[in-house]
Order: sequence, then C-alpha cells, then structure tokens
Amino acid sequence: MALDITTGSFHGSSWKYLAFKESGAAAGVQAILSKITDGTRSAQRVIVEKVVLSCMSGHIHLFDGSARAVPTFSLMADNTVGALTQCWDFRGEPLELTNTDGTGLCISAAGTISGFVKYG
Repeated sequence: MALDITTGSFHGSSWKYLAFKESGAAAGVQAILSKITDGTRSAQRVIVEKVVLSCMSGHIHLFDGSARAVPTFSLMADNTVGALTQCWDFRGEPLELTNTDGTGLCISAAGTISGFVKYG
C-alpha cells in the first residue's frame, strides 16, 4: 500500500487535516499519524473531530495503533451498490485517542479508497 497523503491546517485554528487516497491498494497496514514518546510526551493524545472514509472496492479500517489495535472506524465496499462513503462528525465533543506506546492513528486497507481526518 502506498497512500497519496496531503496534510495541512485550518486557518486561524489549531486543527489540522490529513487527506489520503489510493487506487488498487494491496492489503496492508500503515501509520498515518504518529505520537511522540520521547520522555517529554509520555502520553501524547490525538484528538479527532471528523473522519470521512470512501471505498470503491475492498475495505478500509482506521484504528488507534496501540497494543489493543481495535478498529475505530471501518468501511467495507459493497460492489452491488457502488462506492460507499461514511462520515463521523464529533464537532463539539471530539474523540480522544490516548496511549503510551508511541503509535498513533493507523490504516488497514485494500482496494480503491480515500479519506479525510480532522485532528488536533
């Protein structure tokens, strides 16, 4: 899997974004946001306000890459209905991912996928 990733920030805000896409990705797992644990940030957090996933074929799972590795967001393509898109919007009450192992948000995917994550 070799994701095309674009990152940026929202003007006048501490929120950042990450957009990604891949056509015909082979099955794989990749970290897309990393937490730093250099002794000064032993429990760094990732705050997620919005996630949008789209899947033309295959599957896509975003998860907190800690030892528990439980999928947080998942989408499986259904070729009988065409492309699927799912949005999770936590505006006003963002989701907090915290762990101490240094791993951040990871993606497990195959097929033709795209997505967007608004985080802080």
